[in-house]
Amino acid sequence: MTPNFARITAVFAVLFCSMSAHASAEWSGSYLGVYGGYVDAGSQWDASAAAGDTLSPEGGTVGVFYGYNWENSGLLLGGEANVSFTEFSETEDCSNPVFECTLDINWLGSLRGRAGIAVDNVLFYGTGGLAWSVIQSSTDEPGNPTETQALLGWTAGAGVEINLDQNVRLGVEYRHSDYGDAGASSPAFAGFDLDTDEVTV
Repeated sequence: MTPNFARITAVFAVLFCSMSAHASAEWSGSYLGVYGGYVDAGSQWDASAAAGDTLSPEGGTVGVFYGYNWENSGLLLGGEANVSFTEFSETEDCSNPVFECTLDINWLGSLRGRAGIAVDNVLFYGTGGLAWSVIQSSTDEPGNPTETQALLGWTAGAGVEINLDQNVRLGVEYRHSDYGDAGASSPAFAGFDLDTDEVTV
């Protein structure tokens, strides 16, 4: 699975071209916003019908975020939570082609810390913390029904924000998230592993 670096580069270029000429910006305080983005997911199945198989659904996402920043002399610390709605899936033949394997990504979210450097009205930061997802996985192998699972893992990434005025900020962020093994009750999904690469604006 490979992040869409061309997309990331293009977004950064647009943001830097729209930089405000403000001499300084206020970064401390709470904030709330919405975003859109692109998610590339990858999975590894260890089930009897799907052993060694991989599914890589990808698609768009929309979500909301809330956070708080503390900034002093250009150094920033903060925290942020977000929830993403994603509705995309992929179905392919399992390793045993008699059966089909399907993976649906429904929700993604995170609770993270942020640390960065503010240079006038531009903020460069790194971020990391907990990540969660809600997925549906299934095969048409007899005795293995569709199963919905909530997965917990970690996420890390980086981003840049531009403070256009007191109430308007633009930003772009890239994060990689790893949700580990699903450990589902159904033997079809035991050892199922999921990770995602996400770009949001």
